[in-house]
Amino acid sequence: MSDFYELRRRRAPWGDYGDMLLNGMMNGHTYFDGTQEYSVERAGPFVPPVMFPHGEFLVTSEAKAQIEKAGFTGLTFAPVTYNKVVSIDWRSWDRSADEPETYPANGEPENYIERRKHNPELEASMPAIFVAVVPRIEGLQQKGSRAMIRGQAPDADIVRSYSILWVSGRFERFLSGNFGEWIDCVPADQVDP
Repeated sequence: MSDFYELRRRRAPWGDYGDMLLNGMMNGHTYFDGTQEYSVERAGPFVPPVMFPHGEFLVTSEAKAQIEKAGFTGLTFAPVTYNKVVSIDWRSWDRSADEPETYPANGEPENYIERRKHNPELEASMPAIFVAVVPRIEGLQQKGSRAMIRGQAPDADIVRSYSILWVSGRFERFLSGNFGEWIDCVPADQVDP
């Protein structure tokens, strides 16, 4: 496969404030036996079908089913639990405004979540979410850049090295067609080895 695209989150309204409301925060823990556990803290009730907290690629159960049905390769999915859900109906705010309708306590974006109480009833109504587990491939990314080294990618629809996710042209078309409101895919910079 030669046509790869860098998969990025779509720019949120209000900069880091909108990013926190849209994507939330993710935590991961690896146990001594190698098993991993993932959790998120986020605003609700709205959950986009795809999101990118801390550079990870998360999907709702509905989006996961669509991706699995299409047969894309290079990823598996692991469940993500909700560690904290706070009620902020930010989708009713003016997303074309330069600033959010309300700033969080002390002005830090993460305080939208950290300074509010968990809402168990809201959590119960939230969709199941999953993290796309994409193995990191050493030597795929040119050090010090966002460039992919040509010819190093395996035959898969999604690959990663460090924190950058690259998708095949086939996966890019699927993601853009189904979730274009939430993602950006730009042609990957590729360099010779």
